[in-house]
Amino acid sequence: MGRVAANDIAGRDDRLDPVLDTSIAKVFDLDVGTVGDTAAALDEAGQAYEAVYTSQPNHAEYYPGASEIDFKLLFDLDDGTLFGAQAIGESGVDKRIDVLATAIAHRDTVFDIRDYDLAYAPPYSAAKDPVNMLGMIGANVVEDIADIVHLDEFLERKDEATVVDTRPPEMREAQGRIDGDENVPLGELREWAADANPDGEVLTYCKIGKSSYMATRVLAEYGITARSLTGGYYRYEYAATDDGERVEYVRPTHIFDTQK
Repeated sequence: MGRVAANDIAGRDDRLDPVLDTSIAKVFDLDVGTVGDTAAALDEAGQAYEAVYTSQPNHAEYYPGASEIDFKLLFDLDDGTLFGAQAIGESGVDKRIDVLATAIAHRDTVFDIRDYDLAYAPPYSAAKDPVNMLGMIGANVVEDIADIVHLDEFLERKDEATVVDTRPPEMREAQGRIDGDENVPLGELREWAADANPDGEVLTYCKIGKSSYMATRVLAEYGITARSLTGGYYRYEYAATDDGERVEYVRPTHIFDTQK
């Protein structure tokens, strides 16, 4: 603001674009970053929006030291314009928040960040950077390719719905499961769908929402309408108690076992 004021005094036409409240903090071993509007701010302003959640590795999973970053992305459901984002993880949060801050400042959309050409090498990122993945997930929602269900609604409807866990049994055993679900790994889903006649709606979930999204596409081929839990089992596990009531809790970052 000082520079803008000085330029104006000197006869130069200058202005400062709106501040995006970009910030990051160190909370013990975690980095917590935010940029742009929060859901609370958008609600207060009466702005309609969509939100998606995902967990992505800060760099290639096979490279030692990989850890997950949890993301929440807020955007316009009509055209994909970015409103805000939050991220928490042990490493790489600052890089992604800075990229998203630039995107929001330029009124970019989920389609833009999906196609960003970002620096890649195994120690620094995955082949599809988490920012690209956020764009892919958001673009699928805007284009009605992905039909998602949010946790609040999932908790309300899961007891009456057919809940399908698409993770492999060993992952399910290691990470936990939702009571009353069916375990149908993605590779076996076509066989299940051919014989299934589910009562009511089908809700799918997996670790972070990737294979459960793919499951909804497979089920659609068999005339079965399904929705995928955005954020996957991790979001369910750390945002719900055993009796299904919401609690305010941010999950700790899960470290990939790079020895396996």
